Amino acid sequence: MKNLLYLFIVLPSFLLAQIKQELRKEIDVEENAVDFVNLAGENGIVSYGYRIERPDKFLSISLFDNQFNGGSPKEIAVPLKSYFSSVIYDDKEDNLYFLYADKKNLTLVTYDVKRQALSKKEIPFAESFYCWESYRVGSKIFITGTQKGIPAVLVVNISDGTQKYVVVPGENKKRAINSCQPDSKDEALAIFYRDGKDMKKSGMYVFLVGQNGEIVVRPLLLDKDPKYTIINGKITWIKDREFILAGSYSIDGRVSASGVFFSKWVDEEQEFITYHSFTDFENFFKFLPEKKQQKIEQKREKKKEAGKEDFIKSFVVNHPVLIREDGYTYIGEFYYPTYRTEYYTTYVKGTPVTHTRQVFDGYQYTHAAILGLTKEGKKEYDYCFDINLNFKPLKVIKNIRISDDGTDVMKLLYCTGKNIKAVHVTNGVISEKNYGEIETEKEGDVIKWTGQTNSVYWYDNYFLVFGRQKIKNKENEDGKKKRTVFFLSKISFGD
Repeated sequence: MKNLLYLFIVLPSFLLAQIKQELRKEIDVEENAVDFVNLAGENGIVSYGYRIERPDKFLSISLFDNQFNGGSPKEIAVPLKSYFSSVIYDDKEDNLYFLYADKKNLTLVTYDVKRQALSKKEIPFAESFYCWESYRVGSKIFITGTQKGIPAVLVVNISDGTQKYVVVPGENKKRAINSCQPDSKDEALAIFYRDGKDMKKSGMYVFLVGQNGEIVVRPLLLDKDPKYTIINGKITWIKDREFILAGSYSIDGRVSASGVFFSKWVDEEQEFITYHSFTDFENFFKFLPEKKQQKIEQKREKKKEAGKEDFIKSFVVNHPVLIREDGYTYIGEFYYPTYRTEYYTTYVKGTPVTHTRQVFDGYQYTHAAILGLTKEGKKEYDYCFDINLNFKPLKVIKNIRISDDGTDVMKLLYCTGKNIKAVHVTNGVISEKNYGEIETEKEGDVIKWTGQTNSVYWYDNYFLVFGRQKIKNKENEDGKKKRTVFFLSKISFGD
């Protein structure tokens, strides 16, 4: 077996970056159903996937400790057809919940991590409900969705299956839930929503639903500048009855963002709101393709000549705000949708006619931004960096994983193919680091393909990196020259 060595990389800033792959585990995907990983605290890692033998579908689940020991799979039948599925880890009970929904029933599969035991419960919907997302709050499961087209929250008691439906307050039927976050005491779910279809004219509100389905905090209206349209936002709790609400806003009222808004709330009152335009971010255009840069510059020049306000439009996914001793840190990832041209043929009176159509081809991520803010929400610094992913996901995802233990050092990790990269923030001083490639475990291994690679902060100084790889090795002792694996890598980082 090849020795796992430290990688030393000298950066342009002459900083030394090092990584050590402590352990690697390969799971043969031809023999095992594994597609996903979920951390299970001190219990280790849970891997799971699905195996289909029509008319049946099975959830296959395995537990590994922090040395990757274990892995004996257990299986249970789950619905073959379900429009909704979700996974929730309860770190208090050490349970992993798998939820599946069809029109009539909610299926709840519970994996007791310590006992490595699976159980299943069918819960008929008491009322018609269409599921969107799920959350664990206290002893209940909260599911957001719609009831007859109106946004609502379903509160489910896991033990007996009893349900409570809560309609999102508002005067407009076209209101919509934007984001949710359990409160600081894990007793209620905070819901940020829009009351109305028209983004420009609609009010944005926050309200809290308790574990018994009661509204514990009335809808709070976000007091904003009318020239800005709020696109999305996330709640970050500072402590009980005190939270940050931050996200993206638009100037032209469309879904692409022009900047970041930042607001603070104490005792159900808004203390302040500030706005930070992407136009003022240094090097914001640098990581876009050259043609896109040229188009943007041309549009900016036209606005300038017409005497209009200059602003940038971009799609952004927001991370929860990080709370620092002297302020706050915002992180956003920027992307744009891509399309490919497809050709197809129809026949008109026996004559072939070729047509073209535009087909969605995934989201291309370009860069990320760090915004440092004072306790009053004023900008201290901004920093943009390339995230250059080697794949285009078909849905909007977060690629950056954050290690923040409240000290002066914050680490942002992301993977692009087989490469691991990071950005370190130390008291506002930022450095980029390229940690090199993810190692395989055998001499002669050649990585032919690496799929979407994921990373997550694990514990202490360790991250877990996982994904799929196709590997070729002509010198394999078992005679199998090619293998497709789901890999787990335990990674430690130096300075």
